[in-house]
Amino acid sequence: MIVLNILAGAVLVVFALFFIIILTPIRYDLRGLWQDKFSGEMNIGAGPFQISFTWAAGGRNIFGLQLAGITLFKKPLASSEKKKEETKPEKKRQKGRWGDVFGIFDRGFIKAILKTVRDIFRHSAPKVMKLEGVWGFDDPYYTGILAAFRSTVPGIHVEPDFTGGVRDLRALVQGRIRPAVVLFYGLRFIVAPPARPVLKKMLQKRRGKE
Repeated sequence: MIVLNILAGAVLVVFALFFIIILTPIRYDLRGLWQDKFSGEMNIGAGPFQISFTWAAGGRNIFGLQLAGITLFKKPLASSEKKKEETKPEKKRQKGRWGDVFGIFDRGFIKAILKTVRDIFRHSAPKVMKLEGVWGFDDPYYTGILAAFRSTVPGIHVEPDFTGGVRDLRALVQGRIRPAVVLFYGLRFIVAPPARPVLKKMLQKRRGKE
């Protein structure tokens, strides 16, 4: 009896954690500065947790984790350097591999995918998007195109500079994603009538190869 109570309690805890995770919105905050070189910061938070990535102009990149505003750790990331690619033997291309995959996609399945991607994008689209500063190309002609383009896009406040190559930009992108909503759209796609037979065929092909 005690073992059953412990198992039931463990199951309830797992379900509670699952619902807390999918119902907690994920916040994202991206900030960038371009003055000859790019530097920026990206913060992704959920509840009291927050993950941060910092890209410095000098190449010093930092990864950090915070809990309720308290920094748990900060770790510098290795700078990206080009490594010599090891020569690997060329693999023979399997003819018809991708053709077999895309051959089972019909128009209804593609429409269901596009609808799901559209709905997820609309849900997770940034609530705040700003671009401010001064920008000028070496060629004044392209600076004039930028001046005409900025008035057509909301959130862009970039002053053109026709004197030469000037780069001084500040960007801000903020929004949030609810995992429960994304999960709902994913499940809706899986159970949609156009998707079920296609997914079934894909599973059958995969099992046949195994």
